[in-house]
Amino acid sequence: MVLRDPEITEAVLPLLRLLGGHAAQAGPVLAEIAARDDDRADQALAALVDVDPEPAVPLLARDLARRPRALDAACGGPFGTPRVSCDADLLAAVRARLAEPGALGGQEPYRYAALLESWGSRASSALPDVLAALGKFPQQMTRALAAVCAPEDRAEAGEALRREARSERREGRLGAARALHQLTGDTEPLLTVLAERLEDGDPHGRREAASLAAGLGPRAAVLLPALSAAVSDPAADRTTPELDADIAVAEALWRIAGRAEEAVDLLRGPLSAAGPSWMRWTVSRAARVAAQLGDAGRPLTEALLRLLPEPVLTPVALLALCAVAPETLDGPVTAGLLLDSVEQDADPFTALDALIGLGPAAMTGGHRRRLTDLAERDLRVTASRVEGATASGDERFQERAREVLRALRRPGEGA
Repeated sequence: MVLRDPEITEAVLPLLRLLGGHAAQAGPVLAEIAARDDDRADQALAALVDVDPEPAVPLLARDLARRPRALDAACGGPFGTPRVSCDADLLAAVRARLAEPGALGGQEPYRYAALLESWGSRASSALPDVLAALGKFPQQMTRALAAVCAPEDRAEAGEALRREARSERREGRLGAARALHQLTGDTEPLLTVLAERLEDGDPHGRREAASLAAGLGPRAAVLLPALSAAVSDPAADRTTPELDADIAVAEALWRIAGRAEEAVDLLRGPLSAAGPSWMRWTVSRAARVAAQLGDAGRPLTEALLRLLPEPVLTPVALLALCAVAPETLDGPVTAGLLLDSVEQDADPFTALDALIGLGPAAMTGGHRRRLTDLAERDLRVTASRVEGATASGDERFQERAREVLRALRRPGEGA
């Protein structure tokens, strides 16, 4: 096998990671390379995690501190979710690393926290180690603490989180308050920290605080004055983070108190910001909040209709219009626009959701053939740039596309 040739191994390993489970036959050779003590071992183990995680776990546990790439892969990369199960040896290795917090570097604290959070109560034995690391890494450990805590340990963990949430250290206070709320239902420290963040001049902090307040719903009513005061000046030349913060405030005002008129006013600006490619995510977020408003978002209809010709925004605009003003949509025409978006790999999963929203009547025979081709072809459909996610992302898309085809089948239509 070409993997045994050191001169080409480095070129082949990234390709195997892109293939994921389709390259499972390479697993034994990858395990052999990963077991060595050379420069390629970590890279080979990262590929093995993507190709066949089960045999990778004991190798990762054996030399955790010296396998940063493999650890990153085990956690799903910077934007994914952990993909390794709770193994006794790997849990012991994570605990051993947490026991020496001064030795942790780079992304290690984030990675260990992500693993523990994904393992939940199965990793309850790690609670003392997480508590010990909380002081040095509060931002990373708070969510892990709430996740691994067994019912009989809630009092001890809750007290540790409460102390951190009320401390003078800014880093970790919000995470501690969130975890405390998750663990015990106590909202008082969380509301206090959110009020402080809403008054902060940092739009990123305002956005995060407003989003969390929206999640609390009516329980966050005490924050309504601070939310209204946190809105940026519409007459100013607003930055993208400021628009994002305003969108989060709009959602919070709606979900906490049903204040639709204020929410609509806040969404107008972001929805009219389409054009530059870097505004895509901001406009998309605004459209998703508009969809939550339902009929109360009707004043945003024209702004949403203007987004339809942009393939990357077509899916979210249609989802919003299905909720806000469904009568404005021509089913077959908009279904065609959604399929255009999918074929260009422009937010394909949202496009599938929007097709469901349009219903079976919008799907012509030509539409069904196009979607069937996307669901069944061998050629790539999605084009994820995340290492190890291309093949798996494509499979998820095609599985979802088949579900959509079944859901959109007309009465009496065969399989």
